[in-house]
Amino acid sequence: DQSGYNFWNVGYSFHQNETVDDVDFLVDLAEYLHNEYGLDSQNTYATGMSNGGDMSYMLACQANDVFRAIAPVAGCMMEDIYNTCDSSPVPVLEIHGRNDNVTLWNGDMENNDGWGAYYSTEEGIDFWVETNGCESSENIFLPNTNTNDGSYIINHRYFDCNENAEVWLYEVVGGGHDWPGSDGNMDIQSSVEIWNFFSQFMFTLGDVNEDNTIDILDVVQLVNIILNGEFQPSGDLNEDGMVSVQDIIILINIILGN
Repeated sequence: DQSGYNFWNVGYSFHQNETVDDVDFLVDLAEYLHNEYGLDSQNTYATGMSNGGDMSYMLACQANDVFRAIAPVAGCMMEDIYNTCDSSPVPVLEIHGRNDNVTLWNGDMENNDGWGAYYSTEEGIDFWVETNGCESSENIFLPNTNTNDGSYIINHRYFDCNENAEVWLYEVVGGGHDWPGSDGNMDIQSSVEIWNFFSQFMFTLGDVNEDNTIDILDVVQLVNIILNGEFQPSGDLNEDGMVSVQDIIILINIILGN
């Protein structure tokens, strides 16, 4: 940027003259990796810390057809990201310290720190809970395995959501602007927690009803999607942007083992 720092362009106040489109860049990068290395386009996720966490939220809002779940660490929902977010359900895991002195837990809608207006951590999570239509919640205290780090973690889990898009908030009580397991809290390894979260939402081609089994019930679900004139990503087996008889043929071949 103008100060010589690397950054993701998420709309900070001091980046108003920056025009780089990082959503487009990361979508292009993901598609290149899919094609070059045969990576699974249905199982592509985003995570990052601080500015990278903000970028993860931006991808969930503007490129959720490519990035199927996100796990921001010390990230936030900038007001501009919030205002440009569509209504597609996306699984979200946020890991955030209550005492974060950079990305404030209570947000900064008055832009006192100069980054730009952003919502509190809980308001950002509430947005995704509402967007994903989550109906149930529970608070889980994670084991405080390291009593010397001055912190512990509560998982605020929201479930029974549309398209199984759960929302989790790891509230690091006493935690700062850290990547737990590397700095600050040592009760968890953030990278492991993030991968375990993503793994719950792994897409299997043909599992239309997402019950982890491919059988006749998926065919029934696919037929109902077509008859109702709906679009469901898990039913678009040939990735042509629509759910049609061609997808039924592919599904039947999967079930028959062809």
